[in-house]
Amino acid sequence: MRRPLALKLYLALNSGQSSRDPQWTPSTDGDYKHIPVVWFHCEQAQDLSIVQALALRLLETRDDIKVVITTADIGEAGVQSPLALEVVPSENHRDVQAFLDHWSPDVGLWYGSNLRPALLDAAFDRDLSMVLIDGADTVALAPVCK
Repeated sequence: MRRPLALKLYLALNSGQSSRDPQWTPSTDGDYKHIPVVWFHCEQAQDLSIVQALALRLLETRDDIKVVITTADIGEAGVQSPLALEVVPSENHRDVQAFLDHWSPDVGLWYGSNLRPALLDAAFDRDLSMVLIDGADTVALAPVCK
């Protein structure tokens, strides 16, 4: 598939290591290439409890998988074991590749509408199936009928 010019330019601008974006390193050790990995992402920390509930529900049905949740700002947040919580990589190529190489996710579930083009493009290049959950601003979906 051909990439749109705007995406090509965005990726080119974010291809180098920026001094303000530290190189992504995993907060969880381990080799996850031999087990199924489900990756949840929520951009906003306040949505973490929703995503965690979805992930725990998934683990109730499949205990043979690893689940990693990424968010832009972990702060004081945490998740229940056996879930893993990571800071989402920056949009530069090295960080994106380091994240995808470490976790090797089999499927990605994206919660919210703040998309990260470089990360999504790299996921596409790896044939990673992605699902967008709650991708629109619910206030702007439709007028309220009384």
